[in-house]
Amino acid sequence: MDFDFRVDPATGLGHVDIRGEVVVDDLRRLMEAAWHDPAYAAVERAVWNFAGAWTALRTENLLQFGEWFAAHKAGRGAKIIAVIAPDDVVFGVGRVFDALQHGEGWSIGLFREAEPALQWLEAQAGG
Repeated sequence: MDFDFRVDPATGLGHVDIRGEVVVDDLRRLMEAAWHDPAYAAVERAVWNFAGAWTALRTENLLQFGEWFAAHKAGRGAKIIAVIAPDDVVFGVGRVFDALQHGEGWSIGLFREAEPALQWLEAQAGG
Protein backbone atom coordinates (compact mmCIF):
# COMPACT_ATOMS: atom_id res chain seq x y z
CA MET A 1 0.00 0.00 0.00
CA ASP A 2 1.25 3.45 -0.91
CA PHE A 3 -0.02 6.65 0.64
CA ASP A 4 0.57 10.34 0.90
CA PHE A 5 -0.96 12.98 3.11
CA ARG A 6 -1.01 16.74 3.19
CA VAL A 7 -2.87 19.63 4.76
CA ASP A 8 -4.54 22.20 2.53
CA PRO A 9 -3.43 25.58 3.92
CA ALA A 10 -6.52 27.33 2.49
CA THR A 11 -9.12 25.01 4.08
CA GLY A 12 -7.20 23.39 6.92
CA LEU A 13 -8.40 19.98 5.71
CA GLY A 14 -6.16 16.97 5.91
CA HIS A 15 -6.00 14.88 2.75
CA VAL A 16 -4.87 11.27 2.72
CA ASP A 17 -4.62 9.29 -0.53
CA ILE A 18 -4.28 5.52 -0.32
CA ARG A 19 -3.33 3.29 -3.25
CA GLY A 20 -2.83 -0.45 -3.53
CA GLU A 21 -3.77 -3.31 -1.25
CA VAL A 22 -4.79 -2.18 2.24
CA VAL A 23 -3.36 -4.38 5.01
CA VAL A 24 -3.19 -3.81 8.76
CA ASP A 25 0.57 -3.26 8.98
CA ASP A 26 0.42 -0.58 6.29
CA LEU A 27 -2.50 1.14 8.02
CA ARG A 28 -0.42 1.31 11.20
CA ARG A 29 2.52 2.70 9.21
CA LEU A 30 0.22 5.33 7.68
CA MET A 31 -1.26 6.34 11.03
CA GLU A 32 2.16 6.66 12.68
CA ALA A 33 3.46 8.81 9.81
CA ALA A 34 0.39 11.07 9.84
CA TRP A 35 0.32 11.45 13.62
CA HIS A 36 4.00 12.39 13.70
CA ASP A 37 3.56 15.06 11.03
CA PRO A 38 2.99 18.34 12.93
CA ALA A 39 0.60 19.78 10.34
CA TYR A 40 -1.57 16.66 9.94
CA ALA A 41 -1.54 15.84 13.65
CA ALA A 42 -3.25 19.19 14.32
CA VAL A 43 -6.12 18.97 11.79
CA GLU A 44 -9.71 18.61 12.96
CA ARG A 45 -11.18 17.36 9.67
CA ALA A 46 -9.75 15.15 6.93
CA VAL A 47 -10.71 13.29 3.79
CA TRP A 48 -9.27 9.81 3.29
CA ASN A 49 -9.43 8.75 -0.36
CA PHE A 50 -9.34 5.00 -0.99
CA ALA A 51 -10.29 5.35 -4.69
CA GLY A 52 -7.09 3.59 -5.78
CA ALA A 53 -7.22 0.91 -3.09
CA TRP A 54 -8.54 -2.58 -2.52
CA THR A 55 -8.46 -4.94 0.46
CA ALA A 56 -8.99 -8.45 1.71
CA LEU A 57 -9.18 -7.39 5.39
CA ARG A 58 -11.35 -9.61 7.55
CA THR A 59 -13.29 -8.83 10.71
CA GLU A 60 -10.51 -10.14 12.95
CA ASN A 61 -8.06 -7.80 11.18
CA LEU A 62 -10.39 -4.86 11.84
CA LEU A 63 -10.78 -5.81 15.49
CA GLN A 64 -7.00 -5.98 15.87
CA PHE A 65 -6.46 -2.67 14.08
CA GLY A 66 -9.37 -0.99 15.89
CA GLU A 67 -7.90 -1.82 19.29
CA TRP A 68 -4.49 -0.54 18.25
CA PHE A 69 -6.00 2.61 16.69
CA ALA A 70 -8.06 3.48 19.78
CA ALA A 71 -5.07 2.91 22.07
CA HIS A 72 -2.70 5.09 20.02
CA LYS A 73 -4.80 7.88 18.51
CA ALA A 74 -4.96 9.85 21.79
CA GLY A 75 -6.07 13.18 20.33
CA ARG A 76 -3.73 13.06 17.34
CA GLY A 77 -5.03 13.83 13.88
CA ALA A 78 -8.51 14.44 12.56
CA LYS A 79 -11.58 13.94 14.70
CA ILE A 80 -13.94 14.12 11.71
CA ILE A 81 -12.99 11.92 8.76
CA ALA A 82 -14.75 11.56 5.42
CA VAL A 83 -13.78 8.28 3.77
CA ILE A 84 -14.12 7.99 -0.01
CA ALA A 85 -14.42 4.31 -0.92
CA PRO A 86 -15.83 3.51 -4.36
CA ASP A 87 -14.81 -0.18 -4.09
CA ASP A 88 -17.56 -2.32 -2.54
CA VAL A 89 -15.23 -4.27 -0.25
CA VAL A 90 -13.33 -1.18 0.94
CA PHE A 91 -16.66 0.57 1.56
CA GLY A 92 -17.92 -2.42 3.56
CA VAL A 93 -14.71 -2.58 5.60
CA GLY A 94 -15.12 1.13 6.31
CA ARG A 95 -18.66 0.52 7.59
CA VAL A 96 -17.48 -2.24 9.91
CA PHE A 97 -14.58 -0.11 11.19
CA ASP A 98 -16.96 2.78 11.82
CA ALA A 99 -19.30 0.51 13.79
CA LEU A 100 -16.40 -0.82 15.86
CA GLN A 101 -15.18 2.70 16.68
CA HIS A 102 -18.55 4.16 17.64
CA GLY A 103 -18.27 6.29 20.77
CA GLU A 104 -14.48 6.70 20.60
CA GLY A 105 -14.59 10.50 20.16
CA TRP A 106 -14.30 10.82 16.40
CA SER A 107 -16.76 10.72 13.51
CA ILE A 108 -16.42 8.85 10.26
CA GLY A 109 -18.58 9.46 7.20
CA LEU A 110 -18.42 6.94 4.33
CA PHE A 111 -18.96 8.01 0.75
CA ARG A 112 -18.57 6.55 -2.73
CA GLU A 113 -17.62 9.88 -4.32
CA ALA A 114 -15.54 12.93 -3.39
CA GLU A 115 -18.15 15.69 -3.74
CA PRO A 116 -20.60 14.37 -1.10
CA ALA A 117 -17.65 13.65 1.21
CA LEU A 118 -16.38 17.22 0.95
CA GLN A 119 -19.91 18.61 1.43
CA TRP A 120 -20.31 16.52 4.58
CA LEU A 121 -16.95 17.72 5.92
CA GLU A 122 -17.93 21.32 5.25
CA ALA A 123 -21.20 20.81 7.14
CA GLN A 124 -19.17 19.50 10.13
CA ALA A 125 -17.07 22.67 10.35
CA GLY A 126 -17.37 24.27 13.75
CA GLY A 127 -19.65 21.47 14.94
